[in-house]
Amino acid sequence: MKFGKANNRGIQVNWQNDIESVQRFYHLYVQQRREKFRILSPPFRFFENIYETFILQKRGFVVEARISEKVLSSYLVLIYKSVLYYKFGASDPGGLIYRPNNALFWDLLRYASENGLHTLDLGLSLLDGTDDGLIRFKEGMGGVSSSMCLLRHDPVNYNHVKEKGIRKMLRNITQVVVETELETEQIDQLGRSLFHLFI
Repeated sequence: MKFGKANNRGIQVNWQNDIESVQRFYHLYVQQRREKFRILSPPFRFFENIYETFILQKRGFVVEARISEKVLSSYLVLIYKSVLYYKFGASDPGGLIYRPNNALFWDLLRYASENGLHTLDLGLSLLDGTDDGLIRFKEGMGGVSSSMCLLRHDPVNYNHVKEKGIRKMLRNITQVVVETELETEQIDQLGRSLFHLFI
């Protein structure tokens, strides 16, 4: 994989396609979801599947922003037809003063342009106020918003009361987990036990 040049803030952009880069991404991702969003992460196996299905088939990669050996931000990026998809991202909050995400997105835009990819899809943003900063960032990168329609279909005799109870149970488990500050490996084990029950 290629290595980008350092920008004027000392950020080095590295392009990776090995499982170790997915592991580094996952560690950041687990920390960010727990500390910033107070939610659980899917198990590492979920990202291993993405690695095997996309990255090993040359339809995706991990791109990292580093200072020296420290990863400040990491994205898991997929390619489909002529679109580059920013699919998952995570950052170290202590490194945001260096603006690693700006460096990564500018490098992704350059990569898309040089490789005949006409679109960089920046992903879903919620309009309930929780993603206002993210929306501003995407607009600052030249992003143009478009609507998405999410459909839900419940089978006949679907038990909404049971669903409500299960969701409450998951919220309670999540609260306990994020407050106990488990290690990445422990959260991965918990994810393997829980996530298959909800998808």
